[in-house]
Amino acid sequence: MFGRTMAFGAGISVGMAGGWYVKRQVRRQMERVAPDQLVDEVGVRIRRAGGELRAAVSEGRDVMRRYASEAQAELEVQRRRGSLRAVS
Repeated sequence: MFGRTMAFGAGISVGMAGGWYVKRQVRRQMERVAPDQLVDEVGVRIRRAGGELRAAVSEGRDVMRRYASEAQAELEVQRRRGSLRAVS
């Protein structure tokens, strides 16, 4: 009889602890997807993406300028050799 009482008490304790844990996890997830949290999360991600976009555009412009200057230099070399005529 004592063993059954102990097992019953242990079962109640484990059940209560499990219920408390699940309730806590559900609350955390609900807070995480609450509208205020989502707005903050979206704002952070947009700012991050904006910074990455600005960096990509800047890098693209640098590459474009480098390519244009190399192409211009190549045209000058060919013009000096006489293989190209200057267009007027």
